[in-house]
Amino acid sequence: MFEEQINFLQEKIRINTIDSNESIVLRVILESNIPQCIKVYFRARAKNEVNKEKENVLRSPQLAYNNQDVIALQNQIDLLLLHNYQFSKEEFYSILEQGLNFSFNYLVRPQWTLKEFLLQKSQFLSSNEVDDHFQYCNDYNYYSIIIKQYFENKDPNYQLGFEELTQLLKKVDIEVLSGHTSTELAKVFQPIFKLISYSNNENIEEIKIPTKAPILYFEDKGMTTIATRLSSERENGLREISLPQLATIIERIKTGNNDFIAHPEIFKEEKEEEVKIIIQKEEPAVQFQEINSKPEEEIDLLTENYKTEEVYPTSQPLPPIFTLQEKSQIIGLLFDGNEHECDSFIVDVLDSIDVQSADSIIQSYFEESNIDVNLPISIKFYTTLKDRYILLRSV
Repeated sequence: MFEEQINFLQEKIRINTIDSNESIVLRVILESNIPQCIKVYFRARAKNEVNKEKENVLRSPQLAYNNQDVIALQNQIDLLLLHNYQFSKEEFYSILEQGLNFSFNYLVRPQWTLKEFLLQKSQFLSSNEVDDHFQYCNDYNYYSIIIKQYFENKDPNYQLGFEELTQLLKKVDIEVLSGHTSTELAKVFQPIFKLISYSNNENIEEIKIPTKAPILYFEDKGMTTIATRLSSERENGLREISLPQLATIIERIKTGNNDFIAHPEIFKEEKEEEVKIIIQKEEPAVQFQEINSKPEEEIDLLTENYKTEEVYPTSQPLPPIFTLQEKSQIIGLLFDGNEHECDSFIVDVLDSIDVQSADSIIQSYFEESNIDVNLPISIKFYTTLKDRYILLRSV
């Protein structure tokens, strides 16, 4: 159904990333102008390989690997290894093809794809596997949020079987989408249009995709009334459909108003606002470089394992982010004395996929914790952490 788009996307992404080179590191991929879902997929694959490498490391009980300072430094090293993970040309092409196939499948048939993907290696899903699997998914984040919450209310050793997962996914969609308007329902399906817009540079409201795609999408969600109506429209000649057309059909089904026409303007993408810095400094502000943001039979999902490529860490070790005195102040004043929470927060910020995400994590924490952003230690924490983020992405 999307063979032409996938082939075109493969070539365009190749040109904007590896081009004619024999290899490419993850950092370059993340900084490239390619679809976010592909960045996320490559990052998940690299993180998986780094974790495999860590599992193979022999650790002596005589060494203090559980020391909080050692853990904090190891987390920084892991981030460097991750951002500098090197994909060979062959591995890059293979993962790119898998990532595109997975993304199209997931965006068009999310429930079916998740059941196949989450349980691909066993009949049961544990809470430890949820994060590992969902790190490949960039869109429809409500699935991962609700499934994680579901596990939190269960025994730590609880495992989710196929039938229970099937019912849970259905329940998630019913609860999340039941109150949506026609425009909102169409916008939920917007990620597939956004992915295709990268390949042809059209405005998202002007793009048309095969009508078969939303038919499969609404069948997947159990919304048979919409799927049946779309099938009828397809049989009557509507072989391709745009977002405004989709919203129009859904509204006519919901209200019976056959004169309704959805306006294309409501689907125009808003330009991303510049990242707002909430802390003022006397010295000039640091300038941050933002990251730009198969046939109708089933497409193969990720099932193959790949060899671990050699990783090239930076040649010079990074110094600790904060001095011991600064770290003590930060833990006491900003994290209520909870050192583990402080270290986890720092890792989350440094592990962010782009500058906007890093800013959002810090600003949200300050606001939710009612922290005075004008305190010297707040300014020090914010600026130093942001500087380290930039440094990690530049090595």
